[in-house]
Parts: sequence; C-alpha cells; structure tokens
Amino acid sequence: MESTMLKIREQKGFTLVEIVVIIALLAIVALIVFQIFGNPFKQSSTDGNTTQIFEQFRAVEQGASQYYALNMKETPDIATLTTAGILKTLPAPTTSAREPTNTYTSGYTIVLSNQYPSGTTITGFGGPATDTVAYLEGVTQDICSQVNYRFARGVQGATPPAAIDYTKSLQCYGTAPNFVVLMPVYVN
Repeated sequence: MESTMLKIREQKGFTLVEIVVIIALLAIVALIVFQIFGNPFKQSSTDGNTTQIFEQFRAVEQGASQYYALNMKETPDIATLTTAGILKTLPAPTTSAREPTNTYTSGYTIVLSNQYPSGTTITGFGGPATDTVAYLEGVTQDICSQVNYRFARGVQGATPPAAIDYTKSLQCYGTAPNFVVLMPVYVN
C-alpha cells in the first residue's frame, strides 16, 4: 500500500480536476477584465471601419479636386469619377459600419451631392452659394463618435451632435439611427 502511495506522489502533471479548475478560474478572470476594460476586439473593428471611411472620403475629395482641375467644372456624382478613370472603384464602406436595422436607397456607398440627405440645399461651409459634400448615411453611433473623435476634435465616446458644424471638415452628426458622415468637397 505504501509503495502505491509513493508511485502516485512521484507522478508528474496535473489531474483532470485541477485543469478544469484552472480553466474555470481563467474564464472568470477574462469575464471580469472584459467588464472592466470593454471588448478590445469591438474597438479594433470600430477603428478599422473609421479608418476605411476616412480613406474613402479622402479618395473622393482628391478625385473631385482632380476632376475639377482637368475639366474646370464640378463633378456631378461619384460615378463620373470612376467613368473618367479618376477613381478605380466606387467607395463602399463595410456593412459593419452601417446600422443593420435600416434600409437605405444609396446602399453602402458614399454619395456626392449639393443637398442634405433630408433634401435641403447645402450652404454654409464657404458662403451663401451652394456647397457640394460627400456623405454616408446610417453609420452606427460607435463609428460616428469615433469619426468625430479622430477627425473633428470631438470627445472620445461622446454622443454625436444633432446638427452639422460648418467649421469642421470630416464629421458625423445626426440622431439614432440616422447618423451621417459628411465631408465638404466643393465649397463655394
């Protein structure tokens, strides 16, 4: 009997019960960390979508400037930039940047227009004349807050403003679920 006890004590490794207890403790610690610090994977997804939106808006802005320099007139829409060979493809942010509960006539593409999504004429960025902006409707509040934090000197995590700030370039405004990312392209 004593030799059996010595053999058990000489064995190396963990028992199945000890391993299960360790895994359970790690799961509890992970749960506590996620509750305290939030989900880092969600934040990286939001950052990636925000960066993608910024890059696509910047491409539209640069393409519109190039079109104006070549043709001495404003481009009527983004599709004209692709047919003119200035943009290779239509910019289309990922669907995860958009509110899943809404249906939009513009799909997942950025629109170039001299009217707000509500239909009123855009003035105020430069003067009394009509301005042209690029906009994307229906982004999530997380993306909207991140756009304002990174590009419009907003407060991180703050609720987006309900109206446009004409002193800022790339910005997001609106009320849930109709947040709009907007960037002036032609200011008159």
